[in-house]
Amino acid sequence: MRQGFEQRWISWGMACLGLAFCLWPRLSLAESSLATELARLRSEVETLASQVEEKKDSLRSQLRALSMQRSAMALSLEKERLRLRALQKQIREQQARVKSASEEGSQLAPLALKVASLLKAQIEKSLPFRLKERIKVISEIVQKLHLKVMTPRQALARLWQAAEDELRLGRENGLYNQIILLDGKPRLVQVARLGMVMLFFRTRDARVGAAQKQGGQWSFVIFRQPEKIKQVETLFDGLKKQIRMGYWTIPNALPR
Repeated sequence: MRQGFEQRWISWGMACLGLAFCLWPRLSLAESSLATELARLRSEVETLASQVEEKKDSLRSQLRALSMQRSAMALSLEKERLRLRALQKQIREQQARVKSASEEGSQLAPLALKVASLLKAQIEKSLPFRLKERIKVISEIVQKLHLKVMTPRQALARLWQAAEDELRLGRENGLYNQIILLDGKPRLVQVARLGMVMLFFRTRDARVGAAQKQGGQWSFVIFRQPEKIKQVETLFDGLKKQIRMGYWTIPNALPR
């Protein structure tokens, strides 16, 4: 009986061993597949972890940029507030000046208009050198004064400058181009101005003459006498050569 039991035990052990040998390849294959899957999952986890860190870095960078922008905007806002306060201060100061100028202008405006009228009348009676341009300067000052785009004080300053320009013309000699009325037609000629005393001209066709005043009216007269023509030509030649010192004989073109 004991021998029979041992044989059955041995037979059962052999059967289990055979079964194990049969299942062993399948278990090895399952373990290999599991290891591969674990490796893949580990790789995906590492990739996701890396992506998360990159996202965190990106968010931190964006937060820093937003913080810097916020600081810059706060600084810009403060600058604008300071500029606004400065502008408001300038406006108040300008309003005060305008009020003061308005009160002062009520007294200076009549004086400025009177000075402008006197200066314009003086120019109209003077040597006919670029009369339109010189009168236009005075007329523009008066117009701006009437339109109140120029204060009376500014108008007086401009009129004083215009008066100084007139005085300067009286101290200078020179050659200029000017449109004059000759033979009833406007012509562009070269003029030789001697201060504000005499004005000679030369046309493109070599005719010469002078501005002469008779009966309170200016006119441009052409010289016919050879001697006067030669004297005027010599004067033009000397002024063209910028001869500062010398002696010239010139026709008498003083106002009568």
